[in-house]
Amino acid sequence: KYKLYHPHTFCRLKLYNASGWKKLEKIISKVPDKKFVLDIDLDFFVTNGDKVSMKEYKENFDDIESTGRVHYVPGMTTPRETYGDQDSIDCNKDLLNELKLVKKRVEVFLEGLAILKSKGIKPCCIDISDSAPSFFSGDTSRAVFTNQYTPKYFVPVLHMWLKKGFKKLYRIDC
Repeated sequence: KYKLYHPHTFCRLKLYNASGWKKLEKIISKVPDKKFVLDIDLDFFVTNGDKVSMKEYKENFDDIESTGRVHYVPGMTTPRETYGDQDSIDCNKDLLNELKLVKKRVEVFLEGLAILKSKGIKPCCIDISDSAPSFFSGDTSRAVFTNQYTPKYFVPVLHMWLKKGFKKLYRIDC
């Protein structure tokens, strides 16, 4: 009785440079109402992955490690005072540098969305996929410190930066 199917075009793009944004703009401009669903995978901003050569990557596809990725953690788990050793200080410095790299990736992404907005192209729906078993799921047994995708300790800050950006860009409450 009811027709629930709405024809649509499915495109998956990696928006990491100007040509990717231009390609997206070109695709969306062909859509009559210029509506699109923005599905953001947080792996785009930071991923554990593996360090591999291009040849290895082509043979055995897997997530590639983000530039500046820090895999070790500072200090001991407790007490807090043990974080003052040199290894912990060095690790903390590396983590702060990685955080700057990740934040810059978010800023560049939001700049791309601002370019589309200036041309009258805005998403009708935004979906954030964090692919990290974390406490957000409510299943604490699945929470891990890191996994093959987005490190769980970056998930909350990525959500915050993206939501702040969307609020500023689209004047919406997230």
